[in-house]
Amino acid sequence: MSVRARVAALPALAILVIASSALAGSGPGTSTPPKLPWAVPTVAVGGNPVGVAVNEATHTLYVANGADGENSISVIDARRCNTRNASRCRTLATMHVGPNPLYLVVDEATDTIYANNTTGSSTLAVLNGATCNADDTAGCGQTPTTMTFAGIPAGLALDAATHTLYVGDGNEGPVSLVDTASCNATDTSGCGQTPVQAATTGDSIIVDPANRSVYVGDFNDGLVSVFDAATCNAEVTSGCGKAPTTFAVPSTPVQGAVDVASGTVYIPIGSYEPNHSGAVALIDTATCNGTDGSGCAATKYAPVGVLPVYSIVDPTSQTVYVLNEESSSINVLNAAACNARDTSGCAPPVPTLAAGFNPAFITLDPQTHTLYESSQDTNTVWVLNAAGCSATRTTGCTPFAPMTRTGDGPTAVVADPATHTVYANDREQNTVSVIDTSACNASRLSGCSRTWPTIPVGSSPQSNAFDPLTHTLYVNNRNEGTLSVVDTAACNATVTTGCAQTPPKTAVGGFPQQIAVDPVTDTAYVANGDDGTVSVVNGAICNGADTSGCGHTWPTVTVGGSPQAIALDPLTNTIYVTNTDDNTVSVIDGSTCDGADTSGCGQTPPTVAVGTAPRAVGIDTTTDTVYVGNRDDGTVSVIDGSTCNGKVTSGCGQSPATVSVGVPSLPCACFVGRNIAVDQTTNTVYVPVIGDSDVAVIDGNSCRGGHTVGCRASVVPLRMGGYGVFATVDTFSGTVYVGNNGDGAVSLFAARKH
Repeated sequence: MSVRARVAALPALAILVIASSALAGSGPGTSTPPKLPWAVPTVAVGGNPVGVAVNEATHTLYVANGADGENSISVIDARRCNTRNASRCRTLATMHVGPNPLYLVVDEATDTIYANNTTGSSTLAVLNGATCNADDTAGCGQTPTTMTFAGIPAGLALDAATHTLYVGDGNEGPVSLVDTASCNATDTSGCGQTPVQAATTGDSIIVDPANRSVYVGDFNDGLVSVFDAATCNAEVTSGCGKAPTTFAVPSTPVQGAVDVASGTVYIPIGSYEPNHSGAVALIDTATCNGTDGSGCAATKYAPVGVLPVYSIVDPTSQTVYVLNEESSSINVLNAAACNARDTSGCAPPVPTLAAGFNPAFITLDPQTHTLYESSQDTNTVWVLNAAGCSATRTTGCTPFAPMTRTGDGPTAVVADPATHTVYANDREQNTVSVIDTSACNASRLSGCSRTWPTIPVGSSPQSNAFDPLTHTLYVNNRNEGTLSVVDTAACNATVTTGCAQTPPKTAVGGFPQQIAVDPVTDTAYVANGDDGTVSVVNGAICNGADTSGCGHTWPTVTVGGSPQAIALDPLTNTIYVTNTDDNTVSVIDGSTCDGADTSGCGQTPPTVAVGTAPRAVGIDTTTDTVYVGNRDDGTVSVIDGSTCNGKVTSGCGQSPATVSVGVPSLPCACFVGRNIAVDQTTNTVYVPVIGDSDVAVIDGNSCRGGHTVGCRASVVPLRMGGYGVFATVDTFSGTVYVGNNGDGAVSLFAARKH
C-alpha cells in the first residue's frame, strides 16, 4: 500500500491494551485471551494512526490519526510511555488538523509540528508544540495555521540547517520548499506565500545533511531523483530549476533514510526480483548525490519483509529499521555490514521485531531507545525496545518461525503424509507449490531453501482439500467458480512428472471458498460463498485418475449467508459449514447427501449459533469436537459433535463455550484465520490468528465437547510471517506448516507432543 492509499476509516479504541490481548469473545465459558510472548505496551490513539514523530526537547510523541472524520493528532508523554517506563501510555490530548493527516514532522528549533492533509484541502497544518506537549496541553485546542499547495502534500523532510521543509506531491507534482523560519508556530508571515518548487517530482523525501542532497521517490513511476540541497533550499533557490539526476528502481519506492556513517541511502521498494516480496535499495551517497550523479543506479539490495513502507536510521548503533506493512514486522539491518559498498550482512534472515497489525510509520526516541510504530487496524501505537534489538544487540528481537519460499500469496496448505508432501496454494500466482516435507521440516531446515515445483491452476486459488484414496487434490478457483482436479500420484514430493500439466476443472457455485472431502463416500463438498450453497461433487467420477464426470452439474445444499469454511466429521458423517454473515454453522447429514446418494441434499439443515463472522472450522475426530473460528470476536466456539450432528441435533440449540485466541476485530474482518488444523494423534488444535501473525494452540484433551472447563489457548512462541491464514499438520515429520499470505512463504514449527 502506498503512502497515498494508507488511510482507512476505523473507530478509535479507548483503553490501553497490551499488544497480545484485548476483549474476550462472548458466550459461556469464554476464556482469557492468551498473552503473546512478544507482548509490548501499546497506546490507544485515534482512528487509523499513521504518521508518528517525537519532540525530544519536550519528550512528546505526536501521532497522526488518518481516519475519515478523525482529523486529529494524539499527544503522548514519551517520558512515561517508553520501554523503560510505560506508566502513562495514554493519549493526553488531541489536536485537530485538516482532513486525513498522514506525515508528521517536528521542528524542535521553533517547537512546530507540521502535518500534511491529504484529502480535500491539500494543505499543510502548522501547529504550536510549545502549548501542546507532554507538560502543557492548554493549547491543544488551537486552530492551526495552514499553507495551501497546488498538489497533494505527501512526504515531509526537514533540513534544519537551512530552515527548509521539503514537501513531496502525492499527485506526481513538483517538490515544494517551505521556509520554516517564516512559517512556524510563532511566525506565520510566510505561510501565505506560494512555496518555491524544485524541478523534481515525487512523493517521498530524504535529506542527507552530510552531502547536502535531497533524494525524492516517485512511487507510481518507480523512480528516484536527487538534487543539490545547497543550491535549492529556503534561503538559496538558484539551483531549484535544475533538472535532477533520476534513476529507476525495480518498483514503488517509499520513505527511505540515510546513514551518514556508511554513506548509504536506504530506500524501501516493493520487490527487486520475481517472487521476492520486498527489499531495500542501497544507494552510495559518495557517487550519487546532488553534485555527482555518476553512481546513481539501483544495483544493490537488502531483502526484507513484505511491502516495506518506511525506514529510519539509529546513528548511535548504526541500525536501519525497515517497517513491513504486510509482514507486520520491522527488519533490523546492520548498516556497517549492509550498505552500498558492503552487502555481506544483508543476507536473510536478519534480526526482526514483531510489529502491530497493518503498520504504517515508525519513529525513534534516541533518549529512551524506544521505537514507536503505528498499527492502523488496531488503532494503537506499539512501544518497542530499540536497545534490545539493534545491529549490535539482538537479544530483544522477536523469535520468528523458519520459512520456506513458495509462490506469491500462499494461503491454504494441506499435507499428504504418505508421500511426504505439503501442497500450498499460491493465490496471487494461480499455482500450487509442492513442498517436500522430508527435506524441509521442523527438524531439518537444510532443504527449505529449495525452489519448489508448482502446479498451474485457475484464478485465485484460496483453498484446497486432499483425498488420499483417489490421490486427488481439489483446489478452488474462486474467481472462476471451479475446482481444479489434480492427480497427486503424478505430482508429489518424489514424483513431479505431472506437476507442470494443467489439471482439469469442474464447475461448482459462485465464489467457492473451502472444500471438505469424505474419502469413504468419495465426495467433495464445496462451500459457495456467493450462492449460500454447498456443492456436492461425486469424486468417484471426478478425481485425479478419472475425470469422466467432471463436466456434470452438481447438486447443492442450501445453507446460510456467505458460507466459507467447511469440514467433515467422519464419526457421524456430518458436514459443518460456517455461515459468516449469519453467525451460524449449518449441520448437514452426509449419510443422505453425498456423491452417490443425494436424497437428503434438498433439505435445509439445522444450524447452531456461534460467534461473530465464523470462517474457520476444524474437527477432532477422536473427541468428536467441532472447533469454529469466529473472525470478528477473536474466539473459537467449541461444539460437542456427539449431540449436534446430522442425526442428533439435541445439542445444536445450546450456545457453545468459546476460547479467546487473539485480538478481536475492529470492523476490518481480518483477525482470526480461515482454517483450524487439528493434530488427530495428539488432539492438539492450531488456530492461525492474522491480527497477531501467530498461531494459537488449544489442548483438545482438556477442551473438548462436553468438557470445556479447561478451555484456554496459548501461543506458539515463534511468530509467523505476515497474514497466516491456513495451517496444516504433517504427521510424517511432526511439523505444522502455515501459509503466510503476505510473505510469499510458508512458516513451519514443531507440532506439540503429548
